[in-house]
Amino acid sequence: MEKVPYLLVLGKNEVADRTVSYRLHGEQQSTTVSMEDFLAMLQEDIRTKKLNPAAAK
Repeated sequence: MEKVPYLLVLGKNEVADRTVSYRLHGEQQSTTVSMEDFLAMLQEDIRTKKLNPAAAK
């Protein structure tokens, strides 16, 4: 079983603003980005088979 490294927040404000607030597993700080930027980031993680995005920082 694989762990999902992202915790997403999608509430009314995020839907209205077309944003996503997310936090990486093991981190305390959340980041807010556009839905398009988040999807691009996920696609890149999938393309490069990056398993632990927090380790790349």
